[in-house]
Amino acid sequence: MTVGPTPIVFYWAATFAILAGPVAGSAIAGAASRARTPTSWTFGRSRCFACNADLKAIQTIPIVSYLASGRRCATCRAPISATYIVVETLGLVGPVAFLTLAGMNWVFVASIFWWGALAIAAIDAVALRAPHILSAMVGAAGLASAAFIAPSHLVGAAATAIVAYLVIDAARRAYRAARGREGLGGGDAAAAAALAAWIGPEHFAWVVAAAGAIGVAWALIAARRTGEPLDRIRIPFATCLAISAMGHSLLAAAMWTPIFWGHGTMS
Repeated sequence: MTVGPTPIVFYWAATFAILAGPVAGSAIAGAASRARTPTSWTFGRSRCFACNADLKAIQTIPIVSYLASGRRCATCRAPISATYIVVETLGLVGPVAFLTLAGMNWVFVASIFWWGALAIAAIDAVALRAPHILSAMVGAAGLASAAFIAPSHLVGAAATAIVAYLVIDAARRAYRAARGREGLGGGDAAAAAALAAWIGPEHFAWVVAAAGAIGVAWALIAARRTGEPLDRIRIPFATCLAISAMGHSLLAAAMWTPIFWGHGTMS
């Protein structure tokens, strides 16, 4: 029996999801783990943060190396942060979920969104700042994808990104004026704009509302664990936005509704 082009493309899409997902997750976990250090993620070698020993290539295989090592450094036996396995697994889960729920038509572009949002979430959670350059790249990818896939929605996506930035930045300035200290980081507005460039005008307000609920839950849990008053808890709001946007994309894929930009795009 001759295998037609559709099965072949599906197999390529599945291979992409299974292999690229953990690799992307590993890169994001590495960037997040170094976000508070002067170490360059782009050029620096992977090493143990406890003993500074360089890792061999066999020790950097996503997911597998973490489990095989017993979650400890092979040199000094210091525990390895669970950030790696969590982010690497999430890097895999997104593409596989999109392929399963929405089919191969969406898996490539949806994976770009997923990894961008995951990077924003992971880095902000660790460093309490979302790098502007990262948000710019994620937002540019969203607008470029809209221009290629759904050009009629490009203006709406760009307008949503602008409005999202202005609203979040206005909230930051209002809080600072009222309380005399920062409540939102400057990177939160840029991250909101980047994610809005993907989600579009029809659903981004819901994404922000859900992010607020996630932030409240985060603060309540943190306050209970640390004993600090709620108004002293620092919340990585860009992380909350990214988690909300990622959840929205999976829900849209599961319901066979347009994942990005709104009605009229391919579902």
